[in-house]
Amino acid sequence: MGRVSAEGRFDKRFANAARKALGSLKRLRGDRIAIGAVLVRPGGKIELLGSTGKEKRGFQLRLNPNGSLQKRFGRGGLRMLPEPVASAALGSEGATLALSSNGLTNKTFLARILAGGRLDQSFNPEAISGFAGRYGVSVVPVVGRKVLVLDPGVNACRSYCPPQPHLIRLLEGPPRKRS
Repeated sequence: MGRVSAEGRFDKRFANAARKALGSLKRLRGDRIAIGAVLVRPGGKIELLGSTGKEKRGFQLRLNPNGSLQKRFGRGGLRMLPEPVASAALGSEGATLALSSNGLTNKTFLARILAGGRLDQSFNPEAISGFAGRYGVSVVPVVGRKVLVLDPGVNACRSYCPPQPHLIRLLEGPPRKRS
């Protein structure tokens, strides 16, 4: 993982810190760690979300702007998630919207992770109707606490099956209470 300045110079300090931080992913059990999304949070913090391989779980790794682990997040900068993450986006109020696409269960889930790293319990990550764990799913927040979820309909059989694209809109959470 590297960073290049506006002048085109490679930032060696950031690269060294990030390499060390990414080493913390080795403690995850699984032979194939996959990063599904990279997000830059306000203030320059960086989030990496993905899947662990064998356990078919997800993770969220948070780095400081200099590339080092944000130790106060999760457990030493790492938070485990119940589902593998295929795509993610920044949502409202500092939350992260994480979309899973689990090919084993043929289900796709959308979860809302609060800024501190806890799952938003008021946002029930149920299986999204009409989605079947295909490849290339993505999530985009829109105005009004709504979320667009896209499934391009590309599945494992590729050219043998016709694509079946889906685009749906979900609410990002319960309506805010008026004071």
